[in-house]
Amino acid sequence: MLLIKKILSIIIFNGMLSCTANHPLTVIESSVATKKNNTITEQSILQLINDYRNSIHLNSLKIMNEVTIQAFNHSKEMAEKKVSFGHDGFDARVENIRKSIGFIYGWAENVAEGQSSAEEVVKDLLQSPGHKKNIEGNYNYTGIGIYKDENGNIYFTQIFIRK
Repeated sequence: MLLIKKILSIIIFNGMLSCTANHPLTVIESSVATKKNNTITEQSILQLINDYRNSIHLNSLKIMNEVTIQAFNHSKEMAEKKVSFGHDGFDARVENIRKSIGFIYGWAENVAEGQSSAEEVVKDLLQSPGHKKNIEGNYNYTGIGIYKDENGNIYFTQIFIRK
């Protein structure tokens, strides 16, 4: 519960910052301890995604606060069973991002559940043609949100945008 409060305070604090500026913030970092006592962080997933993108000569993605808030909220809602696992509500998340940052040229979303390390999350996504297409897409910003449910299952959402 303390970890959840810490994550929410970071999100809320950064959300207040986003109201005053329309630029990416790269300081968001929350983590979820996993069953193997490893930690999955947004930053570790971002690093692995960017390493992969760079290996195929694509630009690195930058974290954008407004996008991360939407990704985190979706992961939390899936973990709390407020929405089913999947992409329900994606159009609303995109609209919320547009309201915060203005026009965007493209968007996509990946979700995952149950992996126990950042490496496992990225490996599983790259093995899925649709998820891999999103990772390799013509995007320049991203937001990543992770949340652990009461049973210890980890939900992951990554939203990609082109600004």
